[in-house]
Amino acid sequence: MATLTLHAIGEQLAALEQLLIETGGEVTPEVEAWFAEYGGLEQAKVDGIAGFLRSQEALAKACKGEAAELGRKARVAEHTITRLKAYVLLELQARKVKDLAGSIWKLCRQANGGQQALTVFEPDVTKVPVRFLRTIPATVVIDDELLRAGLESGNAEIRAEAEQVARLEPRGEHVRVR
Repeated sequence: MATLTLHAIGEQLAALEQLLIETGGEVTPEVEAWFAEYGGLEQAKVDGIAGFLRSQEALAKACKGEAAELGRKARVAEHTITRLKAYVLLELQARKVKDLAGSIWKLCRQANGGQQALTVFEPDVTKVPVRFLRTIPATVVIDDELLRAGLESGNAEIRAEAEQVARLEPRGEHVRVR
């Protein structure tokens, strides 16, 4: 006999119950055969489903525990990478070299990409040259992009009334494995 679903077994047992109602509860050889065939199937199916659910719950719990442990291990590995790269960078800078070569790999000192960090020393808009300000309805604010453009056009720093307003910070470096 093919494996029946819980639903199909339930339908067969409902049909058996209906037959018993129709026959006034008389147990005929047909009813006995039907009951012999489907009587234990529902219990076995329920036990099988429940067992499977329990095993999946245990698996899910174990996987979550393993995921937490793997997450901790990943954080340790990431911190180890950060510390070791910082050490290598200091060594490359101290030796004033761009790279160190092994027989397989190369450790290279490389400048960080992206925009240089901008430091604004004077948050008071009244002390910042007007060309570096922008007006948002009813408010005048320092425009970092205008400051950055002014600095990138050749000014090492921007001053107002002999005080430094802003400067671009030196580009950092990092270690790359090649």
